[in-house]
Amino acid sequence: MNGDLDEHSSTRDSTWLLWLGLSLTAFWVAMQLYYIVNIVGFRHFVDEGPPSVGGFLEGAFAPLAFLWLVVGFFLQREELQRSSRAIDLQYQEMRRASEHAEVQARAIAGSEMHARQEAFLRLAQLIHQQLATSLGLLFMSSQMPAFGGTVPNEELAAMWTQLGNGDAFVFARGIMGAHFRGDGAQDTWALLWSTPIRARHTENFIRIFDRMIERARGCDADGLLVETLLGSTHGQVRALMDSVRGFAPPATRAQTLGDA
Repeated sequence: MNGDLDEHSSTRDSTWLLWLGLSLTAFWVAMQLYYIVNIVGFRHFVDEGPPSVGGFLEGAFAPLAFLWLVVGFFLQREELQRSSRAIDLQYQEMRRASEHAEVQARAIAGSEMHARQEAFLRLAQLIHQQLATSLGLLFMSSQMPAFGGTVPNEELAAMWTQLGNGDAFVFARGIMGAHFRGDGAQDTWALLWSTPIRARHTENFIRIFDRMIERARGCDADGLLVETLLGSTHGQVRALMDSVRGFAPPATRAQTLGDA
């Protein structure tokens, strides 16, 4: 609206200048005619001959030429101002369109990231169930009475029931509890790697958990999702596995080196 008012004002100023020039021109021509007809006399003016008439007309129209030069300058300046304002308005409109497009792009990117996060969270629930199954098998291989463990079969069955009811961290808590009940890092290592079956379940857990973290980084702009996964009970078990990996008994390490 302000642009329309400025343009209307510029048009009015230009019209005023034009009418001023025309009025002064008409007044000046009328004065010259009055001078020729009433003071000099038209016949006497014609009898003066071409040189005198030409000199008179040159002197008479010189002020008009200067007047229209000035009027033309101001008219051109007004036109340049209108063009400059039009360019500025176009620039402002383009900048607003660019800002709007940027906002839309950010909104689309945010929606896409939100959709990716929602898809990952649904996938993470299935992954946690798979991780829980690996830990459940690992926990049974060391804690069942049949394998020399101390956890009753009824308690193990109850833990599997909890897993079926949606508690994906029940066996992770069991592993952490066994770790704290042990005498040190070597006992925890034995819990995780002392037999081929335990080693297979442990390595399977590490592989699945690390792939989940890698997938989470692809849809985690601020790192909060990855930090939450690493801080979960499964994340604590994963960190525990790294912390005790090097605490194999000397005989086991020597055998591993010999096999290598």
